[in-house]
Amino acid sequence: MKKILCVCFAVLFLLAACDTADTGVETASATDPVAGSAPEPEPEPEPEREPEPEPEPEPEPVPVPVTLTSIAVSVLPLKTEYYCGEAVDFTGLAVKGFWSDGSSREENSGAWTAGLVDTASSGKKTVAVGLGPLTAAFPVFVYTANDLMYLSGGSFAMGSDADSYADNGVHRVTVSPFFLGRYEVTYELWKGVYDWATLESPVLYTFADAGKEGNDGVAGAEMTDAKKEPVTYLNWLDAAVWCNALSEKEGLSPVYFEDDQFFLIARSSRTLLPLRLNPASSGYRLPTEAEWEFAAGGGVSGRTLYAGTDELALLFSFAWYPASCKAAGAEKTWPAGTKEKNGAGINDMSGNAAEWCQDWYDGAYYGISAAVDPPGPFSSPDESRALRGSSWSGTIKGCAAAARSFAKYSAKSGAYGFRVARSGGQ
Repeated sequence: MKKILCVCFAVLFLLAACDTADTGVETASATDPVAGSAPEPEPEPEPEREPEPEPEPEPEPVPVPVTLTSIAVSVLPLKTEYYCGEAVDFTGLAVKGFWSDGSSREENSGAWTAGLVDTASSGKKTVAVGLGPLTAAFPVFVYTANDLMYLSGGSFAMGSDADSYADNGVHRVTVSPFFLGRYEVTYELWKGVYDWATLESPVLYTFADAGKEGNDGVAGAEMTDAKKEPVTYLNWLDAAVWCNALSEKEGLSPVYFEDDQFFLIARSSRTLLPLRLNPASSGYRLPTEAEWEFAAGGGVSGRTLYAGTDELALLFSFAWYPASCKAAGAEKTWPAGTKEKNGAGINDMSGNAAEWCQDWYDGAYYGISAAVDPPGPFSSPDESRALRGSSWSGTIKGCAAAARSFAKYSAKSGAYGFRVARSGGQ
């Protein structure tokens, strides 16, 4: 009986298990956790990450305005030299603009303006060129009909301590306004005045020397193709008396006289009398040493060692002296003005022909020189007059603006010439 009951329970158990499988009810297995225990917690979901912010776009660069910072004259006009009264022509003038971005360009001529130039009076003029608020400048030179340049005068250091000469120590000098010939007196100009003075003047002149055309011409001969070369072979008296003839020919009062009362006009260079200079006269004369050196160095500002340059290597461009003459093919005088002008607008002050000056020569004079318009000493121990500038046969040292030379007033040479001056302002 017991066996029958066990079999019945077994069958019932199996039937119950089958029912459970059919209904999908799960039963714990030996490997399942104990029935009735708490289920394992589900893992925490990861928090949602906020999206990375989009990078802000780079700001657009603010354009920097390109501005004009300066201007300069890049090409000078075709004409920079005029005679009094001529209209100024700026044809060819070019102006370059420099910009803040480092670029530069030629500016349209319609954009800039050029200042007016007063040609009623002679001298070195500065022309201002404007473009907006910016300006640049360049010089023009205005001469009188006789190629005289007006120099406004001023103070400068006369002399030099840089050379081996003992007669030209540095000292401060002031010169008043004056006119100076742009060129050395050419044979053409000399001959024209000489012939008028000796043949046509109401009171005829006489000269010790008739002058030569350049260094190797024939004294007093008719002009040739060399007429533009400086007149040479004349003494100091010839030059001074010729200045009087030029003054009278042009209706100016002569400067040189034979007496202290200024009655006897000096019309002969054959005289043995020392000539007197009337400072009140309006006519032509020889320049003083101070005037000559002031002009040769370029005036007050931008003074140069030689007439036109500080550089020996550039002297070729400004002076006829032995080396430049040889390079050109001959040691001789050359037509006036064929070398470059100096900073004052004057030619040939360092070479071609040495030039007679007004002053007597005394090597000790600079020690007692007047500070304003020094006239030079009252006399010379050996009757010498000052000469300035080198020549076609001179020395390089003599080319310096401060270099001094001298010769007896009656001396003449194929290397001696002169240029004219006049006193007074505009």
